[in-house]
Amino acid sequence: MLMGGMIFVWDDLRLMTLAGLRLRGVTATSINAFVRGIGSLEDCSIICLDHLEYHIREELNKTALRTMVVLNPFKVVITSMRPGSEEDFDAKKWPDAANDDQSAVYKVPFFNVVYIEQTDFRLEDSKDCYGLAPGKSIQRREFFTRLLNLSLGLIH
Repeated sequence: MLMGGMIFVWDDLRLMTLAGLRLRGVTATSINAFVRGIGSLEDCSIICLDHLEYHIREELNKTALRTMVVLNPFKVVITSMRPGSEEDFDAKKWPDAANDDQSAVYKVPFFNVVYIEQTDFRLEDSKDCYGLAPGKSIQRREFFTRLLNLSLGLIH
C-alpha cells in the first residue's frame, strides 16, 4: 500500500505499525503485553493477528466500562412485584473484577417494569430459547434467579 502510492505516511490507520495501532485506540499496555507474549524472535516469522487481538481484549476487559442499552424495547411488567417497588443489584464494571473490590461494582436498579430486547422474548417457550417466556425461570449475570409472573406488552 505504501509502495503503490495508496498511503503516503507510516502512521496511517490501515497499517499495522505502532503509530497506526495507537491511532486506532490500542493502548500501550496491550501492545507491551503482546510483545512480551511473543518473546524475541531470531528470524523472520509470521505472527497471527489473533495474538494481538487477544491482548487488546484482555486489557479492555480490565479497563473499559460497560453500558447496558436496549435497542428494540419490549416492555415487561413483573406482576409479582409491587408497582413502584425497587430492588438494587450489584453489577461488575468489568467481567474479571474481583468480588471484594467495591470500586469495581455499581448498583443497578430493578423495578416492576423492565425493558428487554424483543429478540430475547418468545410467547411460547422452546428448548432452543434461552430468553424470557411466560412462566419461565430466568437468570441474568447481575440478577438472582426468580420465577416471574409476567404481563406483557409491546412498545411501539
